[in-house]
Amino acid sequence: MFKLIVTDMDGSLLNNNKELPIDIFEVIQHCENQGIEFAIGSGRSYQTLSTMFSSVKDKISFICDNGAYVVSKNKVLFSSPIPKDKVDFFIKEGRKDPHVYTVLCTPTLSYFENSERIDSQSMEEILHYYPNCQNVDDLLEVDADVLKICYLDPRGAENYIYQQLKPFNGNPRVVHSAHVWVDIVNADVNKGIGIEKLQEEFNLTHAETVIFGDYLNDLEMFQQASTSFAPINAHDDIKNLATEIIGSNDEWSVVNKIKELVNY
Repeated sequence: MFKLIVTDMDGSLLNNNKELPIDIFEVIQHCENQGIEFAIGSGRSYQTLSTMFSSVKDKISFICDNGAYVVSKNKVLFSSPIPKDKVDFFIKEGRKDPHVYTVLCTPTLSYFENSERIDSQSMEEILHYYPNCQNVDDLLEVDADVLKICYLDPRGAENYIYQQLKPFNGNPRVVHSAHVWVDIVNADVNKGIGIEKLQEEFNLTHAETVIFGDYLNDLEMFQQASTSFAPINAHDDIKNLATEIIGSNDEWSVVNKIKELVNY
C-alpha cells in the first residue's frame, strides 16, 4: 500500500498557467485521513511553497530548493548551505554574462542585485518563483546561509548559462532545472535525498512511495520509489524511468492519478 506521495510542481501538479488544482487541498486532507503522507518536491523555495500551501503546511512535507532544504510538518529535517567561497565564485561567474540574472536562495528570503537592469518579463519570472525576493546592491555582501544559487537565462538556459557552468559541475552540482533556469546546489543535494529523509522520518520503503515528476531535476526522485508517473509533457529521460506515462499537466493528470490511487 502506498504511504508516501511526492509530486513535483511545475510541469506536473501545476498546469501551464502555474495554477494548483482547485481540489488539491481536499485531496491532501483525504490523504491525511487515510494515513498517507503527502509531499511536494520542487526547485521552489520553502517560503514560496509554504505560502502556496499555507492552509495545509502543518500537515505535509516540502522538499525545497531541489533538495537543499527539507521540512516536514514545520520540522526541518535537512539543510545544506553552500560554502561561502563557492557562493562567491558562482556569483562572479553569473556576472560574466549580461543576459543572465542571479538569485540567491536562503531558508527565509531570496536575493537578486541591480534590479534596474532586469527587464520586466524576466522580473515577472523571478518574482513568480521567488515572490519575496529582495534587491541588494551586491550579492557578495549577503550574510545568510545560501541553499541554492539560481540563474535565469531568458534565451534558454541549456545552450548558454548551462554550458558556461557545466565545466564546474562537481561540488557544488550544476543542475539544469527548467527551460530558462540553472541551479547550483551542494553535491549531497537532490530531490532523491529529500525523499530519503522523508522515508527515514516516516519509516517507509521504496515500495510504499509514489513519485510524480517531469524534468531532469526529478531524476533522483524516480530512483527512490517502486512506482512512478510522468506526464506526457515530461522530458524523455523522465518518461523512460516512469512506470507509467499519464496525461499532460494541463489535463490535471497528476491530481487525477493521485485521486485514483487514494480512492478519493
